Amino acid sequence: MIKFLILIKKIIKWSFLVCGRAYVGINNIEWKLNPRTEFFDHNVDLLQVWNGRGLEAFERGVFNSFFIKKDSLVMELCCGDGFFSKQFYSQKAKKIVAVDYNIESHFFSTQMNASNKIQFMNESVLSDVFWNNLPSSFDNIICDAAIDRFTEEQSEYLFNKISQKLSKDGVFSGYLTVGNSHLTERSFSTSTELRSYFEKKFKVITILQSNHRDRSGLFFALQNFDK
Repeated sequence: MIKFLILIKKIIKWSFLVCGRAYVGINNIEWKLNPRTEFFDHNVDLLQVWNGRGLEAFERGVFNSFFIKKDSLVMELCCGDGFFSKQFYSQKAKKIVAVDYNIESHFFSTQMNASNKIQFMNESVLSDVFWNNLPSSFDNIICDAAIDRFTEEQSEYLFNKISQKLSKDGVFSGYLTVGNSHLTERSFSTSTELRSYFEKKFKVITILQSNHRDRSGLFFALQNFDK
């Protein structure tokens, strides 16, 4: 009996591998035909785990989830495809507001990562109208792989809004890639640099660096000074 069950599992696993490679292949064709830089389909990362890739792509989801308490009100800024809101943050949050200004990423997130816990919004995080129509406060505000895309002036505006919307014990957390990119306005090479950048604006809880063979990431968790 056990041999038969193992055979069935092997067949199912093989089917996952074939489907995963097909999905990744379609994604690669899509990128060649219509290159996009505003969001990435993280289902590709999930499927590539079956093909031997590590789990580093999901570190941000685990890290941010650590600071989310049960039934929290969460906002994810620049949510991209919505994968992390659906697969990680919605497991603990009561409600999530996930916003991205890019119309393609908004459509993708509503089709591929919809949840009755998540309100996807196609808005600019640099708009007063957006911030004025949100709930009064959030327990967690998350921004992954996007903080370094804003100019100094835009960052100042964004941090002020985040500070206003963060609850007394709330946490602002996120992730960014170490080093330069044509997509970013600034770059951070070490956790010390990032700490210096944040510490005048927020009380730093922790900043961690994670190194892998093809990239390194910086993870941050911040709170307001006495509010």
